[in-house]
Amino acid sequence: MKRVGVLLTVFLSTILFAQNSVSVVDATMGVGTDAVTIAIQLDNTDLVRGFQFDISSDPALGDPTVSVGADLPVGFTVIGMPLGDYLYGVMGYVMGQTDVPSGSNHIVDLTFSNLEEFALGEYVLTFSDGTIADGAAESLACEWYGGILTIVNTPPMANAGEDQDVTIAHD
Repeated sequence: MKRVGVLLTVFLSTILFAQNSVSVVDATMGVGTDAVTIAIQLDNTDLVRGFQFDISSDPALGDPTVSVGADLPVGFTVIGMPLGDYLYGVMGYVMGQTDVPSGSNHIVDLTFSNLEEFALGEYVLTFSDGTIADGAAESLACEWYGGILTIVNTPPMANAGEDQDVTIAHD
């Protein structure tokens, strides 16, 4: 069994200057699993009542499962749907008067499973057809930033208090 680690490179060319932006900000491996969860963040100065975007990924990753991010207010629903050709649609909305507050908000988690089956290397995640909207359902200006998910081998790890021999190849 190969051990898998994950690195995430984020495209942040002008994120500091955008009024509203959505970006891939973090990747974490589940403990004892072969899944990685990608956090999607909304940095906004406007109040946001809903969002929708498509994310494309390498065919090897397959479709992610989608869940509500930690910073969405109670009442928000997030759904995901495969769109074909390695595109996955994500939509977040609320039925009521709740807004995503201004600031940096973790809005969505995308979880890709079965990393054990993936080849080592880079997998590009890109946004397309993204929009965020205010309480009047008016579209707000927004910049979108994807990232590169890199899957690497990691050395075996010993359990706490346990000795383990490690062989390191070298020239």
